Amino acid sequence: MEIAERNSQLLKGWDVRTQLIWGTKDRVFVSWFVEKFEELLPNHAKSLRISTASHFLQDDEPEIIIDKIKEFLSEEFIKDKDGHRDKIKSGKSVSA
Repeated sequence: MEIAERNSQLLKGWDVRTQLIWGTKDRVFVSWFVEKFEELLPNHAKSLRISTASHFLQDDEPEIIIDKIKEFLSEEFIKDKDGHRDKIKSGKSVSA
């Protein structure tokens, strides 16, 4: 089984909230990788594409990465009356 196909099968049904952070100058994981992960991970937060970062984005833009991870980890969720998840941030409800 091809690696991409195997990984697709492993991620099928994954419902854990996930944050995708990608350096657009990455020569290894080109743009279709992040697009495929967005497709495979329907419960992902809005993806962050960093135009000034490459493969080692945590080295290229550590402040951006740290801020985004902190923001992502501080998200809270509740279910509305219809069972849909609503994002709660700073006391305001925003549809997720």
